[in-house]
Amino acid sequence: MARIYLMDTMFHIYRAFHALPPMSGPNGVPTQVVRGVVGILSNLWKSERMRHLACVFEPLDAGFRAQIDPNYKAHRPAVPENLALQVPLVEQACKALGIATFRHDPYEADDVIATLAVKAVQAGHEVVIVSNDKDLAQMCVYPGVSLLRIKGSGKNTVMETIDSTRVESLFGVGAELIPSWLALNGDTVDNIPGIPGIGPKTACKLLHQLGGLPGLLDRADEAGRFAGAIQENRQQLLRNLDLATLRSQLPVDFSLESVTPGSFQGLADFYRELGMKRHLEPLEGGLFQPQSVLELWS
Repeated sequence: MARIYLMDTMFHIYRAFHALPPMSGPNGVPTQVVRGVVGILSNLWKSERMRHLACVFEPLDAGFRAQIDPNYKAHRPAVPENLALQVPLVEQACKALGIATFRHDPYEADDVIATLAVKAVQAGHEVVIVSNDKDLAQMCVYPGVSLLRIKGSGKNTVMETIDSTRVESLFGVGAELIPSWLALNGDTVDNIPGIPGIGPKTACKLLHQLGGLPGLLDRADEAGRFAGAIQENRQQLLRNLDLATLRSQLPVDFSLESVTPGSFQGLADFYRELGMKRHLEPLEGGLFQPQSVLELWS
């Protein structure tokens, strides 16, 4: 059994964009996100003693869920141009490092991660999902799947592991009820509307009493003063549930070899083009020149 890390790369792209000052390479292309994500990958690889990693990407728009509800993520401001320019560079950096990259547009990274996690568990492996996204807590329903959340930066960085035993203490419901909890309570991050009068605690109470959606709808008359709101918003609740449920059966190929880093692919030239001198030094100095992250970051 191997431990496989699946990184929600877009989360870390945004994190690096907001945490680091603007930087650019010799050709004027912005580079702070690339530098930040490579730094995160390096630190994680060393601290977690990784051997298997996949970086998962997604489209910059709302993807297929916007077809379910046009308001999904519609409240978000446009992606800054400087960030958008660096997303393909981060993907290129991962490939140059020999790290596996996955995407399956128009699905979101969470759906691809869910699919890879299920396939990895079915193959007998342990999975660590590197993301702070609460949607992914639903994947902890699978034995051997956990989340690794990163908070802060630099010396103030704190890493927190969440497994199935911790999901309920954090959210009030178990992993299997996370989509139903999001459907009832709503999610301001993704612009999923909640049900009027139902907040996080009430959502937890109803789910514990009546079970998850869609079955809860058949017992709406047992919801006391919330019965009317649930019945009136039946279609919205089903739509919310659809939005909050991750797709874990995408046609994405997985094998242990596919998430095992290979040799560098033009990494030195890539760093040189972007003016990433500090990252270039370990590749060119000394008698021993690493050929993969297994040698560079171990």
